[in-house]
Amino acid sequence: MSKIDGTSNDALSRTIYARVSASTELVEPIILVEGKLQTLISGKTGDSTYQSPRIDSVTHALQTIEYEHHEIHSGSSFTCDFVQDVGSGATLSTIVITPNTTKWLHLVYEIEVQDESEFTIYEGAITGTGTTITIYNRDRNNASTSSTIAQSGVIAITTGNNSHKKISCRNR
Repeated sequence: MSKIDGTSNDALSRTIYARVSASTELVEPIILVEGKLQTLISGKTGDSTYQSPRIDSVTHALQTIEYEHHEIHSGSSFTCDFVQDVGSGATLSTIVITPNTTKWLHLVYEIEVQDESEFTIYEGAITGTGTTITIYNRDRNNASTSSTIAQSGVIAITTGNNSHKKISCRNR
């Protein structure tokens, strides 16, 4: 065990130690409080930086956010939506073109219909062009833009040979 710090930040004198495992490079922070060793919770936030999680002072609950919420704050979450009336027997074609990068699209969609309908997702389709649907960064203070393209009212879709998903929709 090696001593890291000998600080006192309140009425209790606290000395921080760390157990270091040579085989895994694991650092386990330990604090000496009133003569007793207590393990601290910490998380690696960089190559050589660690931080302790925040704990609510009233409930003593760990303060965390869901991954999706984190992505909003990091400027990596985007959204778009549109409403389109489609007559009986008519077809509405919408495309989403994803970039060929290591950032992959996670698609969440909602469809509302008044009559029996069919919704189909094709992968590897060949398309014409349509009206661009604006994609917004969910962190409104972030200037990053999405490299995904969304269009509605697309003409001339030729389905690809890849898998597709058909979903039957009914009004509830």
